[in-house]
Amino acid sequence: MNKVAKSRKDRYVAKGNDLVEAKRSMHLTTRERKLVAYMVSCISPYDDDFKEYRFPIEDFIQFFSIKDKNAPKEYERIAHGIMSKPFTVENDVERFTATWLSEAKYHKKQKIFTFRFTPSLKRYLIQLKKFYTRYKMINLIHMENCYSESVYELLKQYETIGKRSVSMEKMRTMLGLERKYPLYSNFRVKVLEPAVEEINKYSDINIAYQEVKEGRKISGLNFEIKPDPNNEFIKEGLEKYNYLGSSEDFANQSDSDKEKSLNQHELPDEIPDDLKAIFQRLVEEFQFEREEAHVLAVKYDESYLEANLKLTLERVLKNRKRGIQTDITRYARSAIMRNYAGDNEELSAATPSEVASAQGDRRRAIESFVERAHQAWYKKAVDKFIQSEGSKHLKAFSKYLMTQAEQGIYAPINELLLTNGLKHPQVKAYFHSWIVEKENLKDLFNKKMFMDEQGYVIENEGDIKARLMRRGRLMEV
Repeated sequence: MNKVAKSRKDRYVAKGNDLVEAKRSMHLTTRERKLVAYMVSCISPYDDDFKEYRFPIEDFIQFFSIKDKNAPKEYERIAHGIMSKPFTVENDVERFTATWLSEAKYHKKQKIFTFRFTPSLKRYLIQLKKFYTRYKMINLIHMENCYSESVYELLKQYETIGKRSVSMEKMRTMLGLERKYPLYSNFRVKVLEPAVEEINKYSDINIAYQEVKEGRKISGLNFEIKPDPNNEFIKEGLEKYNYLGSSEDFANQSDSDKEKSLNQHELPDEIPDDLKAIFQRLVEEFQFEREEAHVLAVKYDESYLEANLKLTLERVLKNRKRGIQTDITRYARSAIMRNYAGDNEELSAATPSEVASAQGDRRRAIESFVERAHQAWYKKAVDKFIQSEGSKHLKAFSKYLMTQAEQGIYAPINELLLTNGLKHPQVKAYFHSWIVEKENLKDLFNKKMFMDEQGYVIENEGDIKARLMRRGRLMEV
């Protein structure tokens, strides 16, 4: 089961630039855009594919400041709005039209919300290596104008360059305003000025613009973009949502405040006891996302990490005295990856398998390998089942969608099914989720079946000497 997403508003949002500049036929409302940002922030930088993401109802209530009893209906209303507003992504490789989500659910017993992204968005949200825009979600919390976030993303993308020129035609296309506010004066008053005001007041960048004229007509805008790392609203927001600052700030807290802060960050179950201390330090003092801290804690020896974290703190404090602001997380990441503390062979990075073996936990490394292999096998097994048996379930699927559409749920999916059939990626993705649940495929293609079919056996000779065999042959993990 996927873990419930953590409820911190210092989460990062990362989108491929082609997705940031997508052509919109209709613009999302303020609440729709904020929920999309929250959903995108649920994606881990280590996810290699989309999955069913989830978060507790309490997060949603706090995020939108609504009453408990209204949360499920409000989530459904916002999700329906998101799914009913398509956009078009175009680049040198492809052009396609999609919406953000293929599915959104409320689970009454568990009191959690779940959702799935449209599969065609994978390359623009998963494993981003270049040509993407990344920012902390806290930048969006106070923005109320529905166009402010879009303008913020379009300019945040060019922050390192410091300027951006954009034609009015392209600006309108990216904001979904090709037919709205045709007069520039209305566009400036209703869209541009409110966005500039909110971005400068609430975000980590400051912007100014100049109008570009062709004769008497405004044909484009030239933006100037400057970083604003000391924005007071962001600082207040991070404090309000229990965000821990740098290790220096943490060290200056009272013992009771330290204990309170640490208790607000529960450790995930899979962190071994002997790694909890360094994991917690990476999260609390150096502001790493929990997923990245987990990987670093397992991948590197503790003394190696401590040496590079110590060097990082010394450099940050030294720069601060000189009036230089240093991103402590970014510097710590570089220090760890490049070993700024030195090239001592005894402190060199080890693989997760080597670390597990050295800690007397070979079995944990084996089980991790088997879990990854099972997930890959499960995906192929489900695809094969749908390919061979899916056509038998189309009538039931269509009937289910019609019933849901009558209740105002998933109406856009039903319309896409009627017009495009299963060829449409959103319909295909929703059919995939529906048939997995209907036919209970997770239980059908469970880990035991996988191990029996593939011939895997774990020979337990104690955790240190545990071995993984496949059809009588020893497997190297």
